[in-house]
Amino acid sequence: METTEEAASLKRVFGLSTLVIYGVGDILGAGIYAVVGKIAGLSGSLVWASFLVSMSVAALTALSYAELGSRIPLSGGVACFVHRAFRTDWLSVIVGWLMFCTCIVSMATLSKAFAGYLTTFAPIVPDWLVILALFCGLAFINFRGMQESSNLNIFCTTLEVSGLLVVIVVSVLFISGGEAKESRRNNLNF
Repeated sequence: METTEEAASLKRVFGLSTLVIYGVGDILGAGIYAVVGKIAGLSGSLVWASFLVSMSVAALTALSYAELGSRIPLSGGVACFVHRAFRTDWLSVIVGWLMFCTCIVSMATLSKAFAGYLTTFAPIVPDWLVILALFCGLAFINFRGMQESSNLNIFCTTLEVSGLLVVIVVSVLFISGGEAKESRRNNLNF
């Protein structure tokens, strides 16, 4: 028979590879597919600098979480870290709610970007309907279980990486094909 502690604990579904795939999918979805055009439009020729600053901030955040996660191996993330540091319940609750709110804002931004891409191909469907259908679908998958959610995440990340690889391969072929044509043109002129 299970003890009370074992019955109340969560089943571990994610491993290191699953979490890495989750992180890569989140970065590609938000950083590459959703906002890169807007960033390039605002930054102009200094778009590389904005990505360098973002990468530096993200690296410092990741290293901080890695250090704290190794020292305080509990579920709850930053709320647990704040509680352990300050021993104050109200502060950890506020931090937990702030993290929840940032996740909501992030999800709203990504769902709006998804709706924008989808309505490009189906302009008759309104944005709000796409976002509502997306949230309902994701809620259904999450209620089914974490394993199903993880499988969907792996599938979506595979699609994102595949799309990025196609863009890279086509770009390399275009650039190398352009140089080959230019060198043949220069050889013919001599």
